[in-house]
Amino acid sequence: MTRIGGKELSAQRPKDPTRGRLPERVTEPVSTAPSGESSIDRLRKGARRPWLHPLREFIIVMSLYLLYRAGRLATGGREDEALSNGERVHRVERWLHLPSEAHLQDLAHTLPNLLQMANVYYVSVHFPVAIAFLLWGYLRHSRSEYVWARNLLATQTLFALVVQLLFPLAPRGCLRDGASRTP
Repeated sequence: MTRIGGKELSAQRPKDPTRGRLPERVTEPVSTAPSGESSIDRLRKGARRPWLHPLREFIIVMSLYLLYRAGRLATGGREDEALSNGERVHRVERWLHLPSEAHLQDLAHTLPNLLQMANVYYVSVHFPVAIAFLLWGYLRHSRSEYVWARNLLATQTLFALVVQLLFPLAPRGCLRDGASRTP
């Protein structure tokens, strides 16, 4: 026994019957929000209009997606500017003595259908996975966590769009012969 402040303390910890065991099964979504409620919990409580919140989120996400698509379409027809900007970026990379990826691009062009497969992946996986991530966050996490992730994704996408609108840039593989092959 140990004495602290005039009180006797036992050196043994009380036994915890659950210590060292995993929980049987987690059936409810885990939440760290102050309210502790996930979107599913809120819907289960029988809100007067349970469809209103999911509809609002769908409208927000689709509006952001349509804004992104409109911005990408607005950059159409600026290929010469994008190629010129790409060449400028390439000159800066060489001036900074950054490593060249020319050998990787040459290799990519020798593999049959690699570029087409990458484009198919981008269209068929990138956006569906982002939507699945948002649905998962909406259904399985607290509102504050979902809103944080949604806003982060939207901010990054809008930032990339603004950069594309202000400084259209062609990938290095699309540059004219001299810049695309010079290490």
